[in-house]
Amino acid sequence: MNRVLLRLLRSPFRRLIGSRICGLRFRGRVTGHVVELPVEYVRTGRRIVVLAGRGATKKWWRNFRTPHRADVLIDGAWRVATGSAILPGESGRDAAVASYRRAHPRTPADTSDPLVVIELDHALPDRERALWARWFRNVTFGECVGFAVPASVGAFTAHASNAATVPALVAAGAVEGALLGWFQARVLRDVLTGLPVARWVGVTAAAAAFAWLVGLLPAITGGWLSGLPPVVLIPLAGAGGVALLASIGTAQWTVLRDRVPDAGRWVWGTALSWLAALGVFVAVSTSLWQPGQAVVTVVLIGVLGGLLMAATVAALTGVLVVRLERARRWYAETFVPADAAGHADAELGGRSS
Repeated sequence: MNRVLLRLLRSPFRRLIGSRICGLRFRGRVTGHVVELPVEYVRTGRRIVVLAGRGATKKWWRNFRTPHRADVLIDGAWRVATGSAILPGESGRDAAVASYRRAHPRTPADTSDPLVVIELDHALPDRERALWARWFRNVTFGECVGFAVPASVGAFTAHASNAATVPALVAAGAVEGALLGWFQARVLRDVLTGLPVARWVGVTAAAAAFAWLVGLLPAITGGWLSGLPPVVLIPLAGAGGVALLASIGTAQWTVLRDRVPDAGRWVWGTALSWLAALGVFVAVSTSLWQPGQAVVTVVLIGVLGGLLMAATVAALTGVLVVRLERARRWYAETFVPADAAGHADAELGGRSS
């Protein structure tokens, strides 16, 4: 049941279980193993108060007899915090009990159960916002400059044959991917120690070239695809769309999978980000492009659409980077070998409150 609740607290369905349950995660002082459990809480600003009901039958709260580092799963994300247990007669006990009783008036004012007061750390959200902002600046610039290459090539080869246009655009797409990958790596190499920058740039360039090739298939086939019956054309179009959108994320996943936990989310997360970004590009550019425009005008419109597309994908993938870094940091700090997981119950000494 604890595992089910923790999964719900990390999902969009967390509101179904109300706003009084949060997740608590810490390393046991005795065993060194990681303990995760849901607890009922009351929050006032940065402070969270947890009552360890029937405290005499439980051991988990004893890890906080002196201030102890913990993570709190609240609002769908883990937050760094420090917890301290307060027993009857200790300083700050009355104020903590009063805070808890405002949300749980049936709690006796003279309860002897331990209270754990948890202070959320403000420093981590600040670091995460800085990471997102740095990623947004680098990726927006890198993708905008990169997309200007195929946009320019497309404008100058608009009236050329497919035999000339397609290879030129695929090559330009590789340049776009290389620039995007390089500017992404500028941020990631400071987050993921030992990131193989050349490999990251290479797989991103190859995936971008593949995406351009997939996107150009209708032109390559010379209308042959459009003549297929809908029962065949629709699945083919769907498969092509998935391949195009997931190409970069899948290629980069091959680098991330050995360095961060849950790296698979990068594939679908980047696919959705590119879907939104391409939607922005199409909506803006197609409304501005008109037949007979000068090449310079066509290029400028493409650059504008590329800038908005770049900003969109940078903003959305920035959220993914923050979440991956959060998971990597926790994994690095609290990883427990699988054969030790069964001993974590020794830290609990009973069910959570």
